[in-house]
Amino acid sequence: MKNYRLIVPIALAVLLVLSWVMLISTAVSKNTQYEELLAAARDFAGKKVAKYAVENYRKALEIKDSVEIRLEVADFYKSVGKDEARLLWCEQFITDFPVAPEAYDSLLDAYVVDKKYDRVFDILEVAEKRSVDSAFIRETRSRFAYLTKLDYDSYEDVGFFSQNICPVRNDKGVWGYISQTGRKLIKFEYKDAGPFTSSGFAPVVSVDGGAYFIDKDNEQVTEIDERFSRLGPMVGDVFPAEGKDGNYYLVDRNNQILSEPYEYVSAVNSGTAIAKSGGQWIRIDSSGAPIAAQAYADVILDDREFFNRNERYFAKEGDLFALYNLEGEIVGGERFEDARLFTDKGFAAVRKDGQWGFINTDGAMVIPPAYDSARSFSNGLAAVKIGDKWGFIDSAGNLVIEAAFDDAKDFSSRGSCFVKTEAIWRLLLLYRLNR
Repeated sequence: MKNYRLIVPIALAVLLVLSWVMLISTAVSKNTQYEELLAAARDFAGKKVAKYAVENYRKALEIKDSVEIRLEVADFYKSVGKDEARLLWCEQFITDFPVAPEAYDSLLDAYVVDKKYDRVFDILEVAEKRSVDSAFIRETRSRFAYLTKLDYDSYEDVGFFSQNICPVRNDKGVWGYISQTGRKLIKFEYKDAGPFTSSGFAPVVSVDGGAYFIDKDNEQVTEIDERFSRLGPMVGDVFPAEGKDGNYYLVDRNNQILSEPYEYVSAVNSGTAIAKSGGQWIRIDSSGAPIAAQAYADVILDDREFFNRNERYFAKEGDLFALYNLEGEIVGGERFEDARLFTDKGFAAVRKDGQWGFINTDGAMVIPPAYDSARSFSNGLAAVKIGDKWGFIDSAGNLVIEAAFDDAKDFSSRGSCFVKTEAIWRLLLLYRLNR
């Protein structure tokens, strides 16, 4: 019995040692096999024999998987021009190693080579969500930040995006509305069409000449008043209207005329409109009453029929334009030959010494005059004319979209903008925001 008790521990110890020896032996054997397979794979790769190179790489990875060898295979596929096989390999790479920067670098490069730009931005988005970062990821994000594509549909004339909707005129000469991505929202059936505003309504003119407002469901929301031939944008419950008698009026939603007749009346913004009478421009409030005796020889109006944006407007002081606040006070010391209203919180385009540059709301020049024409910044980009073509700059003054268009509008919040080539307008879309 005593011998038995002694023999059991000894036997167990021997078995344990034998197990360790077998494990070590197996590991050494597998490692040797791994190294041999890897050597064979690299030999075939050097000879560009893809079938056997990949076959040996796969067998090696079955023994020991790693980011380094996955990347080596991806690079081999690239070197022999097997782009489709490389894409499939890299897609599996990122699935199996979801937080390895090398996997993202490899797949991004494969998509760029294959010009699959939608997928480039998909992977950049996934990397951001997973907090995966690398120099190549940052470089790719920067390199393609302003990559664009043109929508298929084309139009004879276009308005501008407001409340995420834009009026456009088709080749049959009638107006409808599209979304920021180009999707048709309101059918083409109007002789004229204006912008939607915060009121939720847009002014239209029917094919038989009736002027009224519609909502986003294309339902008529105001009655037709035979005194008016065209209506301007509604802000609050007030809008400018062009009368059939040739005068302009400020009118409320019930078609009640609020102001005296003028040669022109702008839309109301920040509680203020501008009206022209006797060749002079005066400010009026939303009830149609003059705000001050101050009058101007000329003012700047924008495409939306506003005369002020960001609580700033441009009016002539002598032969040049000055920037004013809504109290009628001049802002900054600069004077300009021409200007464009602010579009959003960005910079306004101004012309000085024959060239266009940009100022901030304090009137300070932030991008020196260097362009043949320009539009104000909208959603981080501004259209500029260089020679006879239009392109786009960022807020640092860098040309980020090549000057290749005959005309250009403002960018929407969704990264879309109308550009004109060969007498037609098409929607230019930033890939990163339109996939």
